[in-house]
Amino acid sequence: MSKLVELLKMVDDPRDKRGTRYSLYQFLICIIYGFFCGVDNALDISDFVSTHFKYFNETYGLIKAPSHDTFSRIFSMLNVKALASCLGVFK
Repeated sequence: MSKLVELLKMVDDPRDKRGTRYSLYQFLICIIYGFFCGVDNALDISDFVSTHFKYFNETYGLIKAPSHDTFSRIFSMLNVKALASCLGVFK
C-alpha cells in the first residue's frame, strides 16, 4: 500500500493551499477504497469513510471524515488523466 500512497502523493493538488485540511492523497485513497467497495458518488464515499473512519485515521492519518461537499469539490477539480497517468494506466 505504501507504493500506492507514494504514487498518489505525486498527483498535483489543484486546490488553493490556504485552508487545506487534508492531503490530496488522503482523498484519493478514500475514493479508491470507495470505488472498490461499490461506492461511486461523493455522498456515499463520505458515508463510507465515516463508517470506516477508525481505519482511515489509523492507516492514513485522516483527522476527520470529509463531507460530501468536500468530496464533490475534489471531484470537480481533479485532473483524471493526470491521476491515471500517475497510476500507470496511460503510458
